[in-house]
This record gives sequence, structure tokens and C-alpha cells, in this order.
Amino acid sequence: MNKVLFREMSGSSLFKGFVLALSCEVILASCAANKNIGRGIEGIYIEQGSFNKRLALSDNRYVLSKPLGQADVSPYRCCDTLSIGNWDYVKGTSFIKLKSDLRPQDPLLPIAVQESNSLSSDSLYFRIKNPIDQDDPHRAFELFNYQLEITSNNPEFDARISNRRFKSPKIIVKRPASLKIEMIELIAIPSMEIPVRSVEVRYIYTEVYSLRNKTANHFLINIPDLTYRLISEMRLSDDFIKVISPTKLEWDGKRYQKQ
Repeated sequence: MNKVLFREMSGSSLFKGFVLALSCEVILASCAANKNIGRGIEGIYIEQGSFNKRLALSDNRYVLSKPLGQADVSPYRCCDTLSIGNWDYVKGTSFIKLKSDLRPQDPLLPIAVQESNSLSSDSLYFRIKNPIDQDDPHRAFELFNYQLEITSNNPEFDARISNRRFKSPKIIVKRPASLKIEMIELIAIPSMEIPVRSVEVRYIYTEVYSLRNKTANHFLINIPDLTYRLISEMRLSDDFIKVISPTKLEWDGKRYQKQ
């Protein structure tokens, strides 16, 4: 009886010892991995997916870009470089952290407006242009929603327009009789379809534009600084990337493979 009990205790002790030794090896391996993770990861990584973004890491600097295909003929070349900044290891973890260079001092984007009186005088016409829509005109109705802030001699009309959201860069609204517009401001709202990181940037505001001709009814509004890079930089503030191996990264749910 004692021999059986001894054998059972010995077997139990051996099993516990095996588990303890295995646990120690796992912990030591994990610590070693965390200690060495990210070392030698410098290089060029390509996103595995539809957008094929390119992330270059070197000397604690990074460049995130979207390679231009033959169809990309925009004179702005706005979708080439998406973000530039610094990266560093997060001590004790398997992550690196990105911090973009761009920190817009003035959150209001400048606009250039051409005013005219044309088409039907009982309507207001707004045509919005920006490098992103021009780079991919077939998706111009998908990438942004817009809000108009108008200051005029008709506060009720101003409030109705302010509460609307327009899905097209071509906006037509009925013009009240005797309307005189003093100022125009535009708000761009990036959609989830825009091919940059889809977090945190909700509204992008323009400067207020004061009209020269208060009875104008046709407005061509150009926002030259509304680019992929601007939105990416605004979103890439202390962003984290998981280092799976020296040749593989995971970022925002996407895998990036080293070239």
C-alpha cells in the first residue's frame, strides 16, 4: 500500500516538475523574445491586401506610402507619401510606436473660391475640388461627405443648410428670394472607404471665406491641402505596430511582409 502511494506521489511530483520546467522555458523564451523583438527589423514592408501600402523603416525613421500605378496621373501625386515620422521600440513589449512629423498648427484648411452668377438664379451651386477626389474621380462620391456653413441675411436658411450632409462634391440647393451670402465655411467628413487608417479623424474644417459678391450663386471651392497625407498624419499619432517576427508586422489588423 505504501509502495503504491509512493509510486503515485513520485509520478505526481515528476509531472509537476515537468510542467514547472516547461513553464520556465516558455517564460524565459518569452522574455528573450521581448528583449530582442524588433532588433534588425529595419527594411521595407508591403501590406498584404488590396491597398498594398509600403512601410519603410530605417534608423528610427519611417515612411508610409501608397505606390502609384500607371493609372495614377494626378498632378498632385497626393496618394504617394502618406506619412513620415519617427518610430521606436516600446520597452518590454513586442511593439514599435510611430509618431508622425506633421502636427498641423492651424486646423483650418485654406480654400480658394471662384464666385460667379450663372445657371438658374433660383438655385445655389457649389462644386468642391480637392486632390483626393481628383486623384480618383470615380470614387469622388464615396470618400467624403460635406457640410456647408453659410452666413447670410436669412438665418433660418443658414440653419437648414448647416443641418444637412451632402454626399456629392456637386451641391445644388434652392435659393431663397433676395438671399445675400456673407460668408461660407466647408466641413469635410472622411468616409470609412477612404484608403488610409479609418480611426479618429471625424471632421476637417476650412477657413471662413468672405464673399466679394453677396448675390453670387455659383461657387467653385478648391481645398488644395486636403490630401491623403494630411489625413494619415492627423491619424498617426502614437500609433502602434506589433512585431510578429523580423520579417512580419501586424498593423491595424493587416499583415505587412518584409521584401
